[in-house]
Amino acid sequence: MQPATEHRLAAVPSLDDIARDPRCIAALERTSLSDLLVRNAVVQSALAAQLASVEARGGVSRESAPDTDDQMLMVDEAAVMLRRKPQWIYRNAARLPFVKRISPKSLLCSKNGILRWLASRKA
Repeated sequence: MQPATEHRLAAVPSLDDIARDPRCIAALERTSLSDLLVRNAVVQSALAAQLASVEARGGVSRESAPDTDDQMLMVDEAAVMLRRKPQWIYRNAARLPFVKRISPKSLLCSKNGILRWLASRKA
């Protein structure tokens, strides 16, 4: 490189570094700032989507242990509670937080999960 075109590159800090000390971005060039902003948007979107998902399940993450006093219902029983046909539960099982797949063709539904889900759907 020729000395006239040589640029001194600043080390690009991580998002954790910036959170600890926001002044560390003062020496960054426009492209580095843009790249960091895009990464921040991706992280923020992922966090917001996960938070919305947890809130839709009544504030309970999928990893949480089931309630000890919960009752697992057959699809027919759950369908009565939901006022839907059993086929609706099978079709939407992947999106319903209270459904547990116990085999490729068999589902169980958490009664407490259904009640939380119904409560969260009422506006």
